[in-house]
Amino acid sequence: MSDDEFTSPTPTDDEEWVTVTREREPETKITFDVIGDQFTGTYLGTRTIPREDGNFTQWRFEAEGEYYFINPLAALREAFQGIRAGSRVRIEYVDDQDTGQQSLMKVFRVDVAKSSRRSQNSRPSANT
Repeated sequence: MSDDEFTSPTPTDDEEWVTVTREREPETKITFDVIGDQFTGTYLGTRTIPREDGNFTQWRFEAEGEYYFINPLAALREAFQGIRAGSRVRIEYVDDQDTGQQSLMKVFRVDVAKSSRRSQNSRPSANT
C-alpha cells in the first residue's frame, strides 16, 4: 500500500456510532413580489455561502416544519443585526422607495414576537 492509499478499518459489532451530520433539509427561497407580502417564522440564524467572487450570507427560517431562506437584502441587514436565532419574526414588504437607481428599493417592516424579545438580552432589535 502506498502513502496515497487509505484503507478504512472494519467496524466491529460492538462499536457504537453517533451521527454527527444530518441530511440537508430542502429549503424554499422567500420572495416578496407584491407590497403586503409577508413571512412569519422562527429565525434560525445565518449561513455563509462561499463563492469565487466573495462570500455572501443568507438568513434561514423555519415555519410549520418547513425551512426557508432569504438572500441578503440591504433593507434587512440592519434589522437582522439585532435579532437572535430562535426569535419568532414577521417580515412584511411595505413600500417601494425611489433611490435614483434603475429599480426601486423594497422597504420592509420587521417585527419580533414579544415572547422572543423577553428571552433576549437588552440588545434591541432594529426595525426598518
